[in-house]
Amino acid sequence: MSFAVMNAIAIIEAKRLVRARMALTLLLLVPVFQIILFGYAIRPGDATVRISVAAPTQQGARDVVAALRKLPSVIVVDPVVAAGAADAAVRNGDATIGIELPRMRSMADPTAPGGPIRIIVDATDPLLTMATIARIESAYHADRVGRSDMADA
Repeated sequence: MSFAVMNAIAIIEAKRLVRARMALTLLLLVPVFQIILFGYAIRPGDATVRISVAAPTQQGARDVVAALRKLPSVIVVDPVVAAGAADAAVRNGDATIGIELPRMRSMADPTAPGGPIRIIVDATDPLLTMATIARIESAYHADRVGRSDMADA
């Protein structure tokens, strides 16, 4: 088919569409309603995430909680000192995200095992929890960069 033939067919169909009011209305209104409805359905809104923090020391928990309270849409459940308590809070439904801080090696406790920070997630709302974890990681890395700048000065 040549370009002239395709152009003529497109013009004829456009004229038919303009004459048929019902088809034109459906062609314009359905996408507008879909955009409005999907816009409300996909947007998480002002949902908050409850976070539980477990640390071996009160000071360690207070430092993490102070940093988390600066994040938007985050509610920190009272931090507890017992190891495994954040995991239990997520399993019980008291928190959506649990952060378990390990015992750290220090001069006072050189035999402490040390280890990575554990983040336990209730994945019932993955979009919301993954966005919150990204904000937590971003705040952590920003804090680390700020501390390294302070050490250089």
